[in-house]
Amino acid sequence: MVPGLNELQEKYGEQGLVVVGVTNESAGLVETSIENQSQTYPIALVRGGSADSAYGVKGFPTVVLVGPDGTVLTNKDRHPESAIVEALNSVVLTPLLEGQKYSSINKAIKKKDLGKAWKAASAMLAKSPEDAQLSGLLESLENSFESGFNSAVAKTEKGAFGDAVESMEKLADRYKGYTRAKEALQKVKAIKKNPDASDDLKAHAMLNKAKAEFKKGKKANRKKGKAICAKILKSYPDTPTAKKARAMQG
Repeated sequence: MVPGLNELQEKYGEQGLVVVGVTNESAGLVETSIENQSQTYPIALVRGGSADSAYGVKGFPTVVLVGPDGTVLTNKDRHPESAIVEALNSVVLTPLLEGQKYSSINKAIKKKDLGKAWKAASAMLAKSPEDAQLSGLLESLENSFESGFNSAVAKTEKGAFGDAVESMEKLADRYKGYTRAKEALQKVKAIKKNPDASDDLKAHAMLNKAKAEFKKGKKANRKKGKAICAKILKSYPDTPTAKKARAMQG
């Protein structure tokens, strides 16, 4: 597992991925492990099971993906590289700018209003074309949009139309005001008109209702959520969303 994590850190570090190993073993054992396995990422030593309970760890090893705001994106005993890439595309990794004059841009970035940040940065760069921070930010925003857009398109190629529409709509909302935001909305319209997408779109809408029930946490709500998942499996068994419904049922 260590070689794979080393590779992920090297490959996606520039996009904001930071790999940190967490263990409650002794410092001596950790030092020996580093010597034998050559981890290139830092190892954090924690006491007791506080980290396990905080991140829902039920077995070892477990890979936990945490967003910049501390939100746990997902935790599993293994993660394919595709899951790492999807998680990176789902969060805002745009760096903040240094300097009071960029306060309005930074405020927009923190609110994930990236279209507004792009427009403000573009306007400022037009007046200060030599500003490296602004040009770097615009490049980062444009690359982030492109990555998210391509990720959503890849979902359509796999038949996951519901996931694709959701990703495109979030992308368009986050980048409202950016020149290519309308392109994402046009893609959404095209997917919804595609007859091949109908079943997965319906299943996806049902799955969102199931998620809402599970999120409420009560036993009765979980029962409703499982019932919705069962309907998805019965009505749309061959869709990518059905696989998620089956996993959600437990």
